[in-house]
Amino acid sequence: IRTRRGSKVDIRVPMFKDDYTLPADTEIHMDAMAFGMGCCCLQTTFLARNLEEARSLYDHLAVLGPIMLALTAATPLYRGRVADTDVRWSVISQSVDDRTPEERGAVPEAKAKALQKSRYDSISLFIADAANAYFKDKYNDLNVKYDKDAFERLRKEGLDEILAKHIAHLWIRDPLVIYKSRVELDDTKDVDHFENIQSTNWQSVRFKPPPNPDIGWRVEFRTMEV
Repeated sequence: IRTRRGSKVDIRVPMFKDDYTLPADTEIHMDAMAFGMGCCCLQTTFLARNLEEARSLYDHLAVLGPIMLALTAATPLYRGRVADTDVRWSVISQSVDDRTPEERGAVPEAKAKALQKSRYDSISLFIADAANAYFKDKYNDLNVKYDKDAFERLRKEGLDEILAKHIAHLWIRDPLVIYKSRVELDDTKDVDHFENIQSTNWQSVRFKPPPNPDIGWRVEFRTMEV
């Protein structure tokens, strides 16, 4: 993360201020991935009956994500100081933010390359099938960036536009870790190349296709604290 970013991570949390807080103390600063990824959480994975149910479940859980984060809030302290927030989410998001200065929008002449958020953040798209009774295309109102080549290939192979865009959106990120022994693989038999990107897009909900015939369609709910 630090190598790709080009600097240490820069985690900043507003400090809770009382009568004894020095005027200059406005935030708690952290500069290592461990401050975020060392936080505890409760993640649950649901097995759906089929693809359509998994997509619908993903959307429902996405709406519940911030509510359950608030109800389980349990992270008011960092580095021995009281924060003016009570959940871990922003800290983890900042702790694994591997965006380059151009992608963070810090280079004005490279605004076209800017990515809106860290690879650990909320979902960007609802993914239920367009035929689903509750789904409305207007809900997907974010200007979501996605890998055009990946999107076109997925569409060519038969995926509908919504799901193709969801997966292609994951592919705007680079791999973080690749083991030498897992570079050359038969992608018709092994899903490691897919999971390398999929599993390092840490969103509030994760849509999990079957890695083999013995495992079904799953959805991981990721926001709750312990």
